[in-house]
Amino acid sequence: MSDLFSIKLTAWIRRNTGVLLIVFFILYALSVFINMGIYQLMAEEPRRGTVSFEMYFYDSFVHPTLMGVAYYNKPPLFNWLLIGLFKVLHSYSEWVVRLPSLLSMIAIGILLYRFTVELMGRKVAVYATLIMLTFVDVYFYATYNGGEIDLFYALLVICQLFPLINYYMGKTNAYNALVLSYGFMALGCLTKGLPSLLFQGATLFLLALYQRSPKILFSMAHAAGLATAAVVIGCYLYAFSRQDHIGILLATQIDEAADKSAAGARQERLWSETLQYPLLLIKGMLPWSLSLLLLVKMPFSHLKNKGLGFIVALIGINIPVYWFTGIPKLRYIYPLMPFFAIVFAWIIYRFETGKRRYEKPVLAGVIVIMITGVAGQLALTGYMQQWWGLVPGLALGVITLLVWRNRLALRNFKAIVVLLAVVLVTGRFFFSMVIVPYADVNAAVDHRHIMEQIDSITGGKGCWYYAAETTRELRPLPGGYEGDTIPVAPAVPYQLPYYYNKQFARPLVHSSSATAGDFYLAKSVALPDDIAVAIEQRFEHVQGDDDYVLFRVADNKTAGSIGDTTGRDALPVENAGEMPY
Repeated sequence: MSDLFSIKLTAWIRRNTGVLLIVFFILYALSVFINMGIYQLMAEEPRRGTVSFEMYFYDSFVHPTLMGVAYYNKPPLFNWLLIGLFKVLHSYSEWVVRLPSLLSMIAIGILLYRFTVELMGRKVAVYATLIMLTFVDVYFYATYNGGEIDLFYALLVICQLFPLINYYMGKTNAYNALVLSYGFMALGCLTKGLPSLLFQGATLFLLALYQRSPKILFSMAHAAGLATAAVVIGCYLYAFSRQDHIGILLATQIDEAADKSAAGARQERLWSETLQYPLLLIKGMLPWSLSLLLLVKMPFSHLKNKGLGFIVALIGINIPVYWFTGIPKLRYIYPLMPFFAIVFAWIIYRFETGKRRYEKPVLAGVIVIMITGVAGQLALTGYMQQWWGLVPGLALGVITLLVWRNRLALRNFKAIVVLLAVVLVTGRFFFSMVIVPYADVNAAVDHRHIMEQIDSITGGKGCWYYAAETTRELRPLPGGYEGDTIPVAPAVPYQLPYYYNKQFARPLVHSSSATAGDFYLAKSVALPDDIAVAIEQRFEHVQGDDDYVLFRVADNKTAGSIGDTTGRDALPVENAGEMPY
């Protein structure tokens, strides 16, 4: 009787795969969008929001600033996108800052499916899409910290590389491939700088190797592609040159790229991190990276595919830049993860269509993962008293029971892939419904409350951020730029300027001097020692063990002039625009 039900269940899964996928994508959208605006911005998120806010506030869309100081680290395309959302949605809230990355993730899934279905067929395309969307690091970190730039940048890079692969596969002509590829490369350069040039150069070199001729690099199509990129990037550089020296921007971009490569790493850390990097990759792409175990005793001839070979080579030629570095971070290789997803999907597909040596261990592993997920969700629900967690926990429990009683149904590998994706999406839904509200309520530092206190103490007047001047040395460049010492914004928890902007609807501006009549926020160890100050409020452990204080000058003595921090003309706060909330 049980075997008969299992056979019927298998047939039902095959007939209703489309329905199951629709359910998956609905749950996926809910899992990443629910509660996305209730928890504070973290990591790099508040810096992206702050820079975008200041560009809009100062009406300076070409030359970004951070805390009133010129900001050269990242070009402004991602900030333009955020500003557009601020205006359209009339909000500067956390969910708006996170929205571009979440939409980018969905777009990556759609593009990956369309690309893979032409390359390897519908089933592999479905597998690759499910795998990409549920890589543990992407799904549980990148979509959680959605205000960071990396998923949007990954979208631009795959739009840059897909045309080159399609050209290699004979699915498009050279003009279309290279103009489109260079166009997205230019947009990538306006988002994150030099890495897009490395992706383009390495992939074109690989293309020439596979064609056994460098002819493509000297073709009119390549010239058209270069011209497209030159126009896009040139227009921005021209606009920038009317406000500042291009050499400063280019030298900063080169320094930023060097700092994130082996050139900027300590040698002792370089070797240890290089050896650990494969484990970091496997961990970040769980559970799908475990599909590599299926390669044991599987003949490589069984994996043969023209497109797959080029994709593996593409990963191999691009990843060393990020592998052999002293500061490896998975988010730097998000642009390559869609290609890993294709590789894993093809391995699973070929295992499914070949001889199955490991069916029982695979099924046992799926059931163990599900039982662990149920137990973990129910235990955390009770501990945190977030009773919404019972919904995904009990749902996963019912699915686990059905799987346990009807193991024969899982001899269809399509069911295993869909089931694992459902397990992950259920876990992420639980994470959003239970852990996110709990973590926000129990956050170590409530930056929103800090700004409410500052608002109350200053009577709505606000404050400056007090810190010593910080500078950066830029090296000379060929072509006439002789190097410079430029001011940079102080190193702070960027939640402070973001939530200040949100509370006061104007930027928190850095000042290296203080004067009577104004309030200042500063680290407690960085108070001025040449004038008397009155401490209005102390904020403990805002950044690790660092305490911050809100102070004002206690008498009429003045040290310097407020806002004289950049060595250039101060930005005119009184001429700023109006920020919608």
